[in-house]
Amino acid sequence: MRVFVALNLDRAVRKRLHGSLEALRQRDWPVRWTAASSLHLTLRFLGDIEGNEVPRIEESLRTVAARHGPQRLELAGFGAFPSLRRASVLWVGVTPDPALMALQRELELAMSRLGYGREQKPFRPHVTVARLRAGARTPDVERDAAGYEHTDNDHVETMDLMRSHTDPGGARYETLLRIALGQEADT
Repeated sequence: MRVFVALNLDRAVRKRLHGSLEALRQRDWPVRWTAASSLHLTLRFLGDIEGNEVPRIEESLRTVAARHGPQRLELAGFGAFPSLRRASVLWVGVTPDPALMALQRELELAMSRLGYGREQKPFRPHVTVARLRAGARTPDVERDAAGYEHTDNDHVETMDLMRSHTDPGGARYETLLRIALGQEADT
């Protein structure tokens, strides 16, 4: 199963963010938009794992979560990977708050200790809102998205282990574990 660790946005925040993208969704861009229910901030992608790996991942997640309190996320900005001129992934930024960055660094270390390898790219907190369709020509996102702004705040109290299901209509996510931030891990 394909898994990742995420901070899932509050339902109301997801709805507002999704709604703010309506004008961009009207553009004739060859992208697959992320459903409102799937909007999240990925802290660490783990990839394909076996089901028997979940308990040791859970133990590490609980240890990390106990040392970090709930997260205040500030959504602001719009961008694309690798760039607006060559967009393949569209995103709304999340301010790299020191508490968020500390949580992600410790999570990265914990997952690499479990054998999941270190991420090669630096962590840039964001919420993916769309992906370019395979083989499609890159739209002029830089021109067409000029002026788009969305700012919002969220208070996230759990760190979640998510499973990704790939369907013809795009990815669908299932929460495997929801771990409270700032609570002592069971010993």
